[in-house]
Amino acid sequence: MNNYKNFSLNNVSQYHKTGGKYFFTLELECYDPKTKETHHFIMPNEPLISLSLSKNIVKTKTLAPEQVGTVKEYVNTNDWDIKITGVCFNEKNKDLYPTEQVKEIRNLVALQYPLDVVNNSFLELFGIRSIIIKDVSFNEMLGKEGLQEYTINAISDTDFYGELIEKL
Repeated sequence: MNNYKNFSLNNVSQYHKTGGKYFFTLELECYDPKTKETHHFIMPNEPLISLSLSKNIVKTKTLAPEQVGTVKEYVNTNDWDIKITGVCFNEKNKDLYPTEQVKEIRNLVALQYPLDVVNNSFLELFGIRSIIIKDVSFNEMLGKEGLQEYTINAISDTDFYGELIEKL
């Protein structure tokens, strides 16, 4: 079920207020300059996506002993932390291990380049158009031979451009 096609930005803002997790199709693309190929991935079975964002703030203690608290100085904002959690299963035989889906996730994680997000209204709402995978885990699924849970931790990636104002 491709829920993201009916997932407008207006709906996102309403759902965002609940603080819940979101799930819908997640497509990622990566251009490999070495092979000159574009790799396209659709994450299996509509994974859950969680986002978090933190700021770098320097806290300085005051010298007045009667003063409670610190002086805060905002330095910058970090990248978005992205957690993608899903379950692989063999669509043809739910009792067999989902080898092909697990291999696809391994291939995705093995890429050494940023991954472009394709047609995802939720991530677009936060300005996330590209991600870099930090790590992946395949969690045990006791008593569930035909299922494999996975968690991918990633960060947002933004292109930065310098502007030459004055030639030396």
